[in-house]
Amino acid sequence: FPENTIEAFKGAVERSADRIEFDVHMTRDKQFVIHHDYYLGKTDNGEGLIYEKNLEYIQTLDVGSWYGSKFAHTKMPTLEKVFDTFRNTIDYEIEIKGFTVEFLQSLLDLVDKYNVLNNIEFTTNPNYLIYTLKKIKPEAKTGVFLTNYPVWMTPDLGEKMILENLTLGNVNVAHCPISILNEEFIVKLRSRGISVHAADCD
Repeated sequence: FPENTIEAFKGAVERSADRIEFDVHMTRDKQFVIHHDYYLGKTDNGEGLIYEKNLEYIQTLDVGSWYGSKFAHTKMPTLEKVFDTFRNTIDYEIEIKGFTVEFLQSLLDLVDKYNVLNNIEFTTNPNYLIYTLKKIKPEAKTGVFLTNYPVWMTPDLGEKMILENLTLGNVNVAHCPISILNEEFIVKLRSRGISVHAADCD
């Protein structure tokens, strides 16, 4: 399926996926849409930055033809459309691609409207967006993306900094490159109530 479309999400659910992941952007007229990149043009026939475009323009774009003619004229979904389609029958991992407190508050308002907070893990990079979201909604589940240690940093120091920073930020999930994971470190993370998602984050 073409990525980040209702068709793709339905296909995943039909194949027994228990979670779908996507990135959320806000348009110029304060609507939330699902797209991976900040820029249009890679998987659609648009151009420019999403946050500079109104939803009316976004909804004219074809986000399916690049993948195959059977998906021609597929539209970029709004977050509300995704929530309206799946409600709390599926879990969501939502990467936040916004910049402001207004973005976060509007996003949380929509989440509350559909009563899906318990179904969501919010992720982003940079991490201060997650920390701000957690201040607004302390009960929200949050995750952060971690990277390999710089050449000057020992694993002991890297693990200590991750553990303490995630604890300070009340973060729930650590998305870790496989290269920094070991059994002892995973046990330490879990002892702080932090789940571990192993991934190639670089």
